[in-house]
Amino acid sequence: MSKRYERLNRELLDIVRELEEEGVLDKQFLTVRSLKETSNPFFLAELIPSFTKDFLNGVQKLSDALEKPAVNFHELDQFCLKIKGSSSCFGACRLVQAIVGLRQAIGGESVDLCLAALDVVKQEWSYLETKLSHILKLEIRMICHDDVV
Repeated sequence: MSKRYERLNRELLDIVRELEEEGVLDKQFLTVRSLKETSNPFFLAELIPSFTKDFLNGVQKLSDALEKPAVNFHELDQFCLKIKGSSSCFGACRLVQAIVGLRQAIGGESVDLCLAALDVVKQEWSYLETKLSHILKLEIRMICHDDVV
């Protein structure tokens, strides 16, 4: 491995460690990242955009469902379960906690509580998305062994 690769990898691991200390990510994220070593060097670089797209799609469905005149709380819960499952598999533990709060609000069948809980989910996502963007850039630079990205 080149010194450049090692430096980028160290920077990435420092970010992940910081996010673990903050409770944003858990050890599952490193497990997911390790899959790139055994299956595909592009695995994490492909997974982050896919996770982002799926998560944002789920949040949009939740938002749209909450804007309907007659809210279907069962449907909301199904959307919520999907984003919770993918977030959990990804290792985004603080995001999962926010989604659990949303599921509790859905159980209470209060649109106002659901909207407030969805805002918390969006705030958690915003922070995580910024960090994932940085991680993705580092991953791409490591794959390309290039500091230009």
